[in-house]
Amino acid sequence: MRNRRAFLAVGGRTLTFALAGSAARTGRLAALGELQTLDGLEQRVAAAIQAYDAQGNHRTGTEVDKASAEWLANQVRQLGAEPSLELFTLNRVDPQLCSLCLSDRRIDGVP
Repeated sequence: MRNRRAFLAVGGRTLTFALAGSAARTGRLAALGELQTLDGLEQRVAAAIQAYDAQGNHRTGTEVDKASAEWLANQVRQLGAEPSLELFTLNRVDPQLCSLCLSDRRIDGVP
C-alpha cells in the first residue's frame, strides 16, 4: 500500500507539472491566467484535490468512482489532452455493519 501511495503521489506531481508545461508551450497557459505563476498552479492543484475529496468515498467499482473518473477525464480535456477510460468488471464485496447483542450489551464486530 505504501508503494502505491508513493507512486501515485510522485505520478500526480509529475503529471501536474507536465500538463502545466504543455499548456505553457501551446499558449494555453496565457489563456488560463491563474496558471501564470507557480502560486497559481499550486492553487489549481489544491482546488482539484478539494473537488476530488468532496466527491465522496472513492471505492473501486462504486458510483462515486465512476463519477470521479468522468470528472478527472474532463479536467484532463480542459488542459488540452484527450483522455481515455477503460471499463472493467469486478465483483465487489461490501461489508455491512455487524454486531452481537446480548441483553443490554452490544458488541460491534468487523465483518
